[in-house]
Amino acid sequence: MYTRAEPDSIDPGLPQLAAALDPSNMRIHLAGLAQLQHEDELSNVVVEHARLRPGKCCVIGYRLSIGNSISALTRDVRLTARVYPLGESASRHAGACARLSANDRFKRAPEHLAELGMLVWAFPQERKLQSLEVISNPERVRNELLPQLPAMPAMPGMAGRSGMSGQSELRGLASSDLAHADISIVHYVPEHGCTVRVSMGGYSLYAKHYLPGESGRANQILAELRQVLGPQNPELRTPTPLMHMAEIDVLWIEGLPGDTLMDRMNRQSIGPEDWERIAIAVSRLHGTRLHSAMPIARSDVIERLERVASASERLAGGPTNRSKGKSKGRSTYKSIDGTADATANGTPDCLTTAQSHRLRTLVDRL
Repeated sequence: MYTRAEPDSIDPGLPQLAAALDPSNMRIHLAGLAQLQHEDELSNVVVEHARLRPGKCCVIGYRLSIGNSISALTRDVRLTARVYPLGESASRHAGACARLSANDRFKRAPEHLAELGMLVWAFPQERKLQSLEVISNPERVRNELLPQLPAMPAMPGMAGRSGMSGQSELRGLASSDLAHADISIVHYVPEHGCTVRVSMGGYSLYAKHYLPGESGRANQILAELRQVLGPQNPELRTPTPLMHMAEIDVLWIEGLPGDTLMDRMNRQSIGPEDWERIAIAVSRLHGTRLHSAMPIARSDVIERLERVASASERLAGGPTNRSKGKSKGRSTYKSIDGTADATANGTPDCLTTAQSHRLRTLVDRL
């Protein structure tokens, strides 16, 4: 959640970014995009996600809470915005409209907020996740995707038969399972990924929607991890990939019991023993040799540091043309965390000039 930002502490190339990250300010701008109906009222605006490409653009995910005075019900609306340097958004908007083809008759062009240099898409519309409209629609998941899943072990709470050995037989999902399945979005990062949970009785499946071309590699890595580590590894247990739907970039995996690290951190319920288990699991993961994982060479580390150094120099107001072409065509992103103050003791929330110089010196020595 992002609640506060200082104008010049984020990116001088996007001077309007502080206004775009201010929920109270954006409440005025986004009210007209919330599809308010009679007796509806926009009660809250939350900035759930922001990813900055310094000097180029910033992707922002908003969640709008809309209350109805008659029904007393509240619904959420998600919006994804891209903030561009002032003066560039008009051409970007024209390009986005021109790219809509006859096959995109169910898609809408983004809204253009010229005063903020911003394009806004209403969920499930966005630029990169091509099958978000399918994976985010419970009825389409229930009727189109779930029936395609292969046979799997019958789990507690699901209809199934036990074989003579006492083990549950492999089986497909029964119609009774589908009818009572609870389908919900549990994680969404604009232009990056979306995770949907399907709960049936005491058992859960997850559908993870990736960027084009990334779901296959995730499927290979999970399958290899499962094979190398085994299904009941005490240090690191990984979910079983159930089905890869390559045509829509969706990977189905089994649900595992327990909490996610993010949930524990949000509840501030992580103790010393938890951190020890996390450290052991991370160590085990990094010590596992995988043929399907991309190797990280010394040149990769240098290139990443080069990109960070170049970005920090731009944010600190230093040299901007020191990259020597190594990161040409690559995106450099900075996460913006506004839950804490954007400044600390008056120092901008980015690398200072001195820190940037030390980082540049380190990179040049490698």
